[in-house]
Amino acid sequence: MGLTFLEKCRDLPPSGGGGCHPALLGAANTGVREGLTDTEILDTIREYVDDASRPITDKEILDTISTARRTDGRAPRRSSAFDAPPLVHGPQLRDHIVARSTDPSGTELASMSRVPISADPAHQSIQHMSHLFAPGETVFVGPAHSGNPSYLVRMGDAGPEFVEAPDPWFIVNPLTGKRAASKSGTASVRCDAAVSDLRYMLWEMDEVPVGDQIRFWTSVVRESLLPVASVTMSGGKSVHALVRVGCRTIEEWDRVVRVNLLSQLAVQMGADKACGNPSRMSRLAGVREEGRGVQWLLYLG
Repeated sequence: MGLTFLEKCRDLPPSGGGGCHPALLGAANTGVREGLTDTEILDTIREYVDDASRPITDKEILDTISTARRTDGRAPRRSSAFDAPPLVHGPQLRDHIVARSTDPSGTELASMSRVPISADPAHQSIQHMSHLFAPGETVFVGPAHSGNPSYLVRMGDAGPEFVEAPDPWFIVNPLTGKRAASKSGTASVRCDAAVSDLRYMLWEMDEVPVGDQIRFWTSVVRESLLPVASVTMSGGKSVHALVRVGCRTIEEWDRVVRVNLLSQLAVQMGADKACGNPSRMSRLAGVREEGRGVQWLLYLG
């Protein structure tokens, strides 16, 4: 017998990137199955959720309850269509996943976001960073080819402490804030050795039509094929997705990310093979880049 609604509420992890939102949906699903009202579910979750790291609004909880109501409290089942035979791999597997979605616009993907996406680009930047990083962590938000320490940003209780409008790029994992030896031997605040937590890998497929990229990630999220943390439109031809990996050492990163996820899966489906390092840069949602337009946030999970 599974946990009761009250037990799941007592076990909710803290907010701020530790899996709180999926746990909220699990608790809401159980509350719906137990016949509780929306108000009863909301009040109990509010009593037990620890949102000191990142405040969780009543609207977020009610949206989660609404999602649970739509499925009658049942977690979505993974389609057996993805039990593909071994010979279906690489581009064939990608096309198989793409074909599972009919929406290249991102509307369906946004509707599945664990956090409702703001229509205000400036707020999307804050949403993006606050979802990925916790207060007190140091992140790099700056030009793609700069290692200037002035681009280090501290995460505060209300989100990233931007002094001015942010640049369109950020490093996908938090940093120590201190210089470390890069592979070239120079000291850098943004190299792999300066990463403090091997949390996310970047997945981008620039050579795949952008509509197919959106359909791919829509299917992946809907069918829970990968633990997707965020999906962002670059403003051009690319969709940048961050996948949670949670490696503890660089040796584990090399095995899990470089060898398995990247080389044997992502690259075979058309992903950029250069996305194997933990200090990789990605697109920051909500920023307007010259010649590209706004980099829109599509999903937070």
